[in-house]
Order: sequence, then structure tokens, then C-alpha cells
Amino acid sequence: MATLLRKIANGITIAFIGIMLQFIGYKRPTIVGQIVEQSPSTIIGIKILFSIVPILFILLTIYFASKYSMTQERHQILISEIERLKTGGKNKRQKRKLKEYVKN
Repeated sequence: MATLLRKIANGITIAFIGIMLQFIGYKRPTIVGQIVEQSPSTIIGIKILFSIVPILFILLTIYFASKYSMTQERHQILISEIERLKTGGKNKRQKRKLKEYVKN
């Protein structure tokens, strides 16, 4: 499942970069190896796209990660629940602490 999600995320990222390159006026070479001169605004746009935009996404990730409090106890509860499910445990038999954690 993780591989599928990574492929989907990569596809979205590549599409986003392509759209943004079009938006900033990137001129694509018509022949392989051809050098195309880009306008100064396009060069600035490329610099922003590959520097400031990733920094914004990193800051956004840090923000959301800080909102998710993971303690040693919660980590242990999740690990034990994963092991229980791997060994054929049913969802109806969840421990009360796990249910409380999921609600929060």
C-alpha cells in the first residue's frame, strides 16, 4: 500500500511541477539538446519553485507533526495493536486504551 501511495504522490508532484513550469513561462526545447534562453522572470520562478515551495511544504509538515502528540505509551499501544491484528485479532476486541487514543 505504501508503494502505491508513493507512486500517486510522485505523480501528483510531477504534474504540479509541470503545471507550475507552464505557469511561470518555461520554454521547452523543441529538439533534444537544444538550449533555450529563459526570461529572467522564468529563472526567478524556477528558483522559487525549487527552493521556497519545498521549504513551505516542510514547514507545513512540521506544523501538522507537532499537532500529533506521540508518547512512548501511545507508541507501545499502537505497536501491540498492530501485532494483535497481524496474528488474526478482530477489530471488535480492541482494548479500551486504544479506543480512547483513537478518539483523541
